[in-house]
Amino acid sequence: MAFPASTQIASGSRVLEKRLIPPRPVPTNAQTRACSSSQEIIHVNPDMTTAKRKTRKLRGSRCHGWGRSGQHRDSGMLGGHGNAGWKRHKWSAVIRYDLQMGSRGFHPVRQKVTNAINVGDLVLQLDRLIEEGSAKRAGNMVEVDLGKAGYQKLLGNGGISQPLRIIVSKTSERAQEKIGRAGGEIVLPTKNKQD
Repeated sequence: MAFPASTQIASGSRVLEKRLIPPRPVPTNAQTRACSSSQEIIHVNPDMTTAKRKTRKLRGSRCHGWGRSGQHRDSGMLGGHGNAGWKRHKWSAVIRYDLQMGSRGFHPVRQKVTNAINVGDLVLQLDRLIEEGSAKRAGNMVEVDLGKAGYQKLLGNGGISQPLRIIVSKTSERAQEKIGRAGGEIVLPTKNKQD
C-alpha cells in the first residue's frame, strides 16, 4: 500500500506541513485484540512484562506514589541509618531475629569448632552409623569410627550397656570410665615423639 509522505494544509497566509506516519507492522508473536471504545486494534506482546511494572505506569508523575519530594530517598522510612533504634523502636527485631547488641572484644577469624557426642547419644545412633559405614560389627563388639562420622570428641553423659570399640581423637575421663565398665575400649591417636 502506497502511503503519502506528507500533506500540505493552507492556514491563512501560512502553509502547514503535516507528516503522515505509516502504521507499524504487526509483530509475528504478538496477539491482537480490539478495544471496545475506539474499535482500534491494539497489539499485545506476551513477552513484555516491563510494561506492567509500576515504574512504567507512573512515568510523568514526580514522586511515583511516594509523596512530595524528599520522601523514599533517605533513611526516614527505614527508622534510621544502620543499627539505629535497636534499643528503642527496633527492639522487636532484636528479640525476633536474636540480634547481638554491644558485643565487644576480639573474635577470632578461624574459630576451632569441636563436634562432640555423648555416650548415651552414641548408643541411640548406632544403627544409623552402621548403615552409613562409620561403624561395623566385630564379633560381640561394635567398632565405631567417630572421626569418619564427623565427631572429634566423646563425652560421658548418658548410659551404655553394650561393649564398644571407639576410635576417636579426644575423650573425657567420664566417657572412658563408662566405656571400660561396659567392657569396651577407646582407641586414641598415638603421639609421635621425636628424639
